Amino acid sequence: MIQRIYIRNYALIQELELEFPNGFIVITGETGSGKSILLGALQLALGARADHSILFNKEDKCVLEVELKVDDNYRQWFEDNNFDYEPITIIRRELSPSSKSRLFVNDSPVTQNLLKQLTDRLIVIHSQHESHGILASSEQINLLDEFSGSAELSKRFKGKYKEYRSTQKIYDQLMSQKEAIEKEWDYHQFLIEELEAAKVHSVNFDALETEFNTLSEIDTIRLQLAQALGVLQDEQMGVLTSLNQLQRTLSDLSRRNQQFKGLEERVLSVLLELRDIDGEIENSLDRLVPDPLRLEELDARINDLYRLQQKHKAASLSELKEIYNDLNQKLSEEQSPTNQIASIAAQLDILKSELDLLAAELQGIRQKGAGDLSSELETVLHKLGMPSSEVRFEFKPAEMTANGGFEIDLMFKANRGGTFSLLKNSISGGELSRLALAIEYVKSRKGTLPVQVFDEIDSGVSGEIADKIAQLFVTMGTENQLMVISHLPQVASKGATHFKIAKTEDSESTRTQMLKLSKEQREIEIATMLEGLNPSDTAIQHARSLLARL
Repeated sequence: MIQRIYIRNYALIQELELEFPNGFIVITGETGSGKSILLGALQLALGARADHSILFNKEDKCVLEVELKVDDNYRQWFEDNNFDYEPITIIRRELSPSSKSRLFVNDSPVTQNLLKQLTDRLIVIHSQHESHGILASSEQINLLDEFSGSAELSKRFKGKYKEYRSTQKIYDQLMSQKEAIEKEWDYHQFLIEELEAAKVHSVNFDALETEFNTLSEIDTIRLQLAQALGVLQDEQMGVLTSLNQLQRTLSDLSRRNQQFKGLEERVLSVLLELRDIDGEIENSLDRLVPDPLRLEELDARINDLYRLQQKHKAASLSELKEIYNDLNQKLSEEQSPTNQIASIAAQLDILKSELDLLAAELQGIRQKGAGDLSSELETVLHKLGMPSSEVRFEFKPAEMTANGGFEIDLMFKANRGGTFSLLKNSISGGELSRLALAIEYVKSRKGTLPVQVFDEIDSGVSGEIADKIAQLFVTMGTENQLMVISHLPQVASKGATHFKIAKTEDSESTRTQMLKLSKEQREIEIATMLEGLNPSDTAIQHARSLLARL
């Protein structure tokens, strides 16, 4: 329930603070006194779109506060959105002269959309023009879900339907692009096979180049190796021949004198090393045989690797290997187009089955609730002076939508012997207002909204119907906090609490004020509503009579 409203620097309100009790609260005032200003301030505080032209003083900021008593059932919203839950929650809105707007929940900043998620569950504000909302099929379905208790199931169904449609979209895209996707898949397969044929993943490029260079210059290499052997092995001038002679001389010398033993050993060491070199050169010379076919193969292999580097814009062979690994991983993680389509089709079948089950369950609950809701609405409409009116929900099988597998319309018949027609085609403005009131009455009986605010929903009625509307409000006020802005004295007399909005003027400005009326002040206000300014004693007596009536 709303416990307090504070308004500063808004429209014609310089500063206003009001405390509200529970139950049926009536608000009256002359036309143009500012009742719409109060309602606008409340809507703005609860997250409506801001209009900075409403500042009373253009140099000062506007502050709007609504203090709400919030049931523990709403704690989850606070926890889900990282707000501190307080049984007494304060919603504040500030509008600065520079057009900045800020919203707070218990002093924590909150976005407009997030705030409305909370306040739409706590407070409903119903004005005359909003009665036309019920003409929309979507609103009729929301009403039916709310009444029949299928709102949560409907939410689950919509989520599943959204998932189904999203999957269907993916499937359709795959089918429409199947040829292109298959071509891309085949091309990636070709690239991998091409890279595998070149053994990119295991090739030693340096070894290939070394072998190629050796074979391409093999004649020169063999000639130089032969020349090296000649230098070592020549019988007259060869290095080995000379070293062998030197070693023998030093060996003879060391036998004569041990101080030359070291020289002999060093020469012997060099000689052994040169003999080993000589052997390796001979082996190399034996191994190095011209092989034109192998040279041609190596040339083709190296050119192929260079070509692949250029094709894939790789700066090096290692980068080409990375490209190969990426392609391989991509194809190993993804399904082939045929398998993708088959997998999505299987998902669609599963989702469709789940959707059909949810739709059938939802339809069953809605159809049961439709009969009960129609009966309750008719009962209220009969009390409101429409004794022959009938309402019913018509269900027509239709293509699956977010609302289920049926087209649902609220049908209306005003007179006995008439025929049911779509609500929007068969109801007058006065009848629509009373139907809207009946709907809000039924909602209040369900206890789904803690606070209801009505803005002149009783316009255009009088006499006995006005009395019945007043009684309806009394009943609604026992279930919820009910605020009613009204021009009807019958309604004003039934409020448990009565506020009057009045406009005052001085030489500088016009201001709107709101006062809680005492018993005597209520008598005068209701008498004025009956007869006009300066009511007679008869009007005052009539007002007292209305106030005394239960």
